[in-house]
Amino acid sequence: MTSFTTPWTAEQVTHLNDYQQSGRIHPFTCGQRDQHPNNEGVLVATENGWHCPADGCDYTQDWAHAFMAASPPPPDPRDFMAKVRAENQRGHEALQQLLFATEFRIPCPEAADPDRSDSGPVLQPEPLIVQKVTANWADRFPDGWLILNPNLQPGDHVWTGDGWVYRGNLHIGVIYRWTRDEAIAEAQRLATEETRRYETWVAEQRAAARREQP
Repeated sequence: MTSFTTPWTAEQVTHLNDYQQSGRIHPFTCGQRDQHPNNEGVLVATENGWHCPADGCDYTQDWAHAFMAASPPPPDPRDFMAKVRAENQRGHEALQQLLFATEFRIPCPEAADPDRSDSGPVLQPEPLIVQKVTANWADRFPDGWLILNPNLQPGDHVWTGDGWVYRGNLHIGVIYRWTRDEAIAEAQRLATEETRRYETWVAEQRAAARREQP
């Protein structure tokens, strides 16, 4: 195994000390450990070489393995596996939350508003709502989901596949016609259309306000 001697650069000293503490190799230890049994004498690197940290010990060493100074120690595979397990656990928890969720809010893109002043509020439609069938209908439509648009008055219009219709005028099977994945995908598409509709409405409101100005 290739070794090298002092003097060592500051970067090499950092790598050497990182290796000493990494647990990846057996560390260099003091050759006079029998003189301080209460201190293991794990050597500390400096630019002038290794020094024993034990009080009163004058042991030094002027060489080290070259690979220890070339780069930081590799990650401990145990740390990597712990990280993987933690990420898998978070992913599992997120999946469980997704599977048991009964409502998703699909944001609409920000509306273009060229007439907005610098200090004016940013106009953006309310998110579309994807909602699972309510408990009283779950026995007939266990996988049913609806797409609701809160931007349309009276705020209770659902998407039938052909248009937004007030829920009170629809059969329950039409309201909850979607699966969860279908509803989310369709709502994402509709969100862009809703922003366009909103932009048109804003432009009409601003034009009407200008006409009313003396």
